[in-house]
Amino acid sequence: MVGVDAPASTETGAAYGLRLAGSFSPALAGLVAVSAEHAGWPLARLSWGEHVGPRPPEVRSAHCALVYTLGGFVSSRREPLAIDVRACYSPTAATVVHPYLASAARVVAHWTGRSSYYGGSFVLGEAAWALLGKRGTGKTTLLCELARLGFPVLSDDVTVLDGMRALVGPRLLAVRDLTLARGLAQLPERSSVAGLHLVRAGSCPTEAPFGGWVLLERGPRVSLKRLDALELVRRVAPWVSVCPDTPGLLLEWLALPAWVLELPEPGSVPGRDNVELAAVAVVEALLSFGLRQSQR
Repeated sequence: MVGVDAPASTETGAAYGLRLAGSFSPALAGLVAVSAEHAGWPLARLSWGEHVGPRPPEVRSAHCALVYTLGGFVSSRREPLAIDVRACYSPTAATVVHPYLASAARVVAHWTGRSSYYGGSFVLGEAAWALLGKRGTGKTTLLCELARLGFPVLSDDVTVLDGMRALVGPRLLAVRDLTLARGLAQLPERSSVAGLHLVRAGSCPTEAPFGGWVLLERGPRVSLKRLDALELVRRVAPWVSVCPDTPGLLLEWLALPAWVLELPEPGSVPGRDNVELAAVAVVEALLSFGLRQSQR
């Protein structure tokens, strides 16, 4: 574990199924969730700083992990639970929380008996729905639009699940084009790693039942179609990391409903805004599905 800068330890909030502690409460205000419902989550000490000195070797074990990412590295320790971010620049609270904390979240989820997947999630009809897709397909842009329409965004880059319940992530979204995050409050910091604009994700439940999958792809027009079970296995399995203590959980996830949403490149199709059309299509499809289920 890399040395920790901050001597004091004050609990600041929660994200990814963890209560976070450190001597930086004002800096983290509003960036992580705050609720009495987090009381049972494991407490992890979070620290950060600029990396100086020689590059340490990468480590992955049952008790510690040091993983290189985005020009720096994230070091995690299991006992006592701690996360330390070392960036190639002077990081801020916002840029530590997004995106570095996500790298540690998947490691710590494994240690704490939880599972995770690469992708965002939003809440609709009291359920959390996964939003997956390759980089550049517009996942965060669509999450921004859903937030603008009033649907809570649970997480952006990584979603941690406790069994069949999705847990809240940081209250941040990172977009390349700020105009696509219309109506959302911008943070003064930008991600120094990729030059992304950071905006606030707004309030959200602490957790929600996991409802199903939306896979985002690029296509000639906005379209939405249901996926069958075999296709869902092929497309979803590479994104997820299931806790080894619950091997049957993946089968439960893959039994959930799933859709493929095609979204054109920005500006490629004239007319009504494609991101808005996509958001409305997803909302209508999922609400319609939920209504049909409740009538059975």
